[in-house]
Amino acid sequence: MGLVTRVPAGRSYRLYLATRMGEVVRGKCPRCGRVAEAPKGMFLEQTTCGECRASVVFVLLAKPPAREG
Repeated sequence: MGLVTRVPAGRSYRLYLATRMGEVVRGKCPRCGRVAEAPKGMFLEQTTCGECRASVVFVLLAKPPAREG
């Protein structure tokens, strides 16, 4: 998903965010299946689904394939 990147640091590694948390992405409610769009950071926290009103963590969806033509 590309959320973090691992960079060598001595005998260990450092983790860095490798994504734009404000990027608008699609997410799916795990309870009712509603697909919504919001900033990526919002989907990584508990939020209320606008459809079923459940407090859930949305599942991030892959980008749809690019349209040809």
